[in-house]
Amino acid sequence: MINGIYTVLAFLVAIAVLIVVHEFGHYWVARKLGVKVLRFSIGFGKPIYSRYFGETEFVISAIPVGGYVRMLGEHDDDVAEADKDRAFNRKPVTTRMAVAFAGPLFNLLFAVLAYWVVNMAGTPGLQPVVGKVSEPSIAYAAGFRSGDRLLKVDGKAVQTWGQYRTYIYRRALERGTVRFRVRTPAGKVVDRAIDMNRVPISRIDENLITRGLGLYGYYPEIPAVLGTVMKGPARNAGLLPGDRILEIDGQSVRDWNDLATRIHGRPGKKTHLLVSRDGQKLQVDVTPDEKKIADQTVGQTSG
Repeated sequence: MINGIYTVLAFLVAIAVLIVVHEFGHYWVARKLGVKVLRFSIGFGKPIYSRYFGETEFVISAIPVGGYVRMLGEHDDDVAEADKDRAFNRKPVTTRMAVAFAGPLFNLLFAVLAYWVVNMAGTPGLQPVVGKVSEPSIAYAAGFRSGDRLLKVDGKAVQTWGQYRTYIYRRALERGTVRFRVRTPAGKVVDRAIDMNRVPISRIDENLITRGLGLYGYYPEIPAVLGTVMKGPARNAGLLPGDRILEIDGQSVRDWNDLATRIHGRPGKKTHLLVSRDGQKLQVDVTPDEKKIADQTVGQTSG
């Protein structure tokens, strides 16, 4: 419900921004070409807020869909003699065309600017670094090792892990060869290739890169510290936010990924945890729920 409200609000804000940009295009070009602008309105209907800036009335109207710019002479207004040369309907055709096309043009320029800003801010995602290579696997046989940084895939620069996931999936269906350029942990740049003919058809799915090829991205180590403890076995066992999991069944826990992997591997099985809480060590027993994911049953401690 909340997500739906956020979506609607985000949509309305986006539409409002586009309307403002569009109408500002008409307004700005009209002013530059000597046309008198009477009103700049966001929305239609009865004005709920208005203020004059110079000779133009800026208005927010009751119906927040659309907007308009009203120019002198655009609707057969009574035009004073002194303002006739500033009336829209008295301007040359080229001027009127420029004003009319200014709205769509400003939307286009705004889209280009927004796209540029987003790209300058960077693309969120994991760095294209290999965290683990299954052994044996197709990727391991091709020479990939942990710590390799992907630079290019078939000549295309790589910025994030999984950036060309769809492309590699298509190449697997085509049974082609994908060529990678990588930088090894030692700093050497080398080329490697994977013949997709070696990938069984049954492995060409959403897990192609991991289970199919044996390549896993590098995930920064996250401490095995609990944040929000949701309803489920973890809460029932008495675990609290801030608890750090030190051991599972007597074996130390490296990080959050290690914790999640081992919990997933114990569906319905009683599991002994060594927990650090406020400087004290506690023993906690928890039995992960059984959850079906695809064709596999995994353990889960929160609902």
